[in-house]
Amino acid sequence: MKQTFGPEKHAVDLSEVFDNGQRPWRQRLEYADGSNKITLDGVKNAVNYLYCRIHSQEDRTADFQILAGNGALVWLNEDPVKPSPLKGSGLITLKLKSGENHLLIKVITRSSSEFSLVPKNDKVKKLRKPELPGHIAELLTSPANAWTEVQRKVIGEYYLGADGNYRKLRDEIEKLQSRSEYATQRAVPQTSAFMATFGQPQRQTACTCERSSSPTLLQALELLNGNTVAGMIGASSNTYAKLDDDKFLDELYLSAFSRLPTEHDRAAAKKSIEHSANRTDAIVDLVWAIVNTREFLFQH
Repeated sequence: MKQTFGPEKHAVDLSEVFDNGQRPWRQRLEYADGSNKITLDGVKNAVNYLYCRIHSQEDRTADFQILAGNGALVWLNEDPVKPSPLKGSGLITLKLKSGENHLLIKVITRSSSEFSLVPKNDKVKKLRKPELPGHIAELLTSPANAWTEVQRKVIGEYYLGADGNYRKLRDEIEKLQSRSEYATQRAVPQTSAFMATFGQPQRQTACTCERSSSPTLLQALELLNGNTVAGMIGASSNTYAKLDDDKFLDELYLSAFSRLPTEHDRAAAKKSIEHSANRTDAIVDLVWAIVNTREFLFQH
């Protein structure tokens, strides 16, 4: 802990390289801001340096719970942050100035390589924007006229991708180009794990024997907890949750069985909904139960 190395001897310069050109600074996009815990790479009995820029709209203090391997030293704007050294984990208070702040953390990893830095008070949590990726937030702290062409492209692609209208238009263009919305037969069948489980043929011959109609254990498991069925059933809550119980049951049974529920079915379903702590979860459970009935399998 007492031995000093290059990054802590002066202001951080991300273009600097240490150990005779062998150790440059590396951007780690997977180290999400405020993540509960990450594992630092590298060998044991080593020193890791973590650096980030923090932009604050005003002068303020912020409390963070830190977990840092077997010990750490922390600097904010080149000034040591107490307690120093920090032994393993503890609470640190950062006195942020208005504008850009520079945080440097020296982590000692002997028996542990775990690290986390999590805001403690609600004010800090509200000011954070976890939906903004770390590398985008990092770029936005620097002037736009200082961005490289690559950085400008990254920013542009991020904001286009975040625009719902852009994504919708892009999907529509892709469908038009592939004409998948209009094709009645496709040269290459659209495959999926669900379709393959239920005997989707390769369409290599004209013989109907290529398709198997024999039930399998995988088909039962796919209906019980497969991703396709689970995703559709989970999405059904958006359709049914806004309906009252009677209307919901009518819609569900007409969709699944082409009939209305019997009085016994209706009473059992209502009882299940009433005894559930969460109505949405109860609706999803009922849809799942209906999909796995013999009547539904026979109908469909």
